[in-house]
Amino acid sequence: MQKERELSDQELSRLAGILARRFVQRWDCYAQQLEDGRYISVAKLLGAGKLFAHLQGQLTLGTYVLNKDSQARFIVLDADDEGGFPRLAKLAASLAGEQVLSYLEQSRRGAHLWFFLPRSIPGVQACAFARGMLSKYRVKDVEVFPKQAELHGGPGSLIRIPFGVHRLSGKRYGFYLPD
Repeated sequence: MQKERELSDQELSRLAGILARRFVQRWDCYAQQLEDGRYISVAKLLGAGKLFAHLQGQLTLGTYVLNKDSQARFIVLDADDEGGFPRLAKLAASLAGEQVLSYLEQSRRGAHLWFFLPRSIPGVQACAFARGMLSKYRVKDVEVFPKQAELHGGPGSLIRIPFGVHRLSGKRYGFYLPD
């Protein structure tokens, strides 16, 4: 196994800024992973320091997929089983052949496939797009994030932000290149 490269505080700060722009939908609350792998919702402002600590492996953050207006800037497919990684890798390769960009991330039990949108879209459209894609490519046993099309009284579904250390497995999960 390859040893992790040490990053300077300046590099981590730059990367924390990228995480903020790509993954954070809500700044008024966030999710934090507990040592047993569960998440708790934290009703406090999410600051850059928390993202920095996430990259350092001091804590692990989850991000809410919908913003306060039930809009999504990304969609995630989650396959939490032994065949999840190869199944989503095959889907990513098929989509790449059609010029659809996706990002494959290993997870503790399988994989996540991320799609970043050029702008926020209503959650109902995000869910419909994801379910339509799964149907077209006949992919089964995959959860769609956002899980709900609209928020109803809470912050909605969350997913772990990549590049942090999973509290239960102790592993860091990032993106894979297509090859």
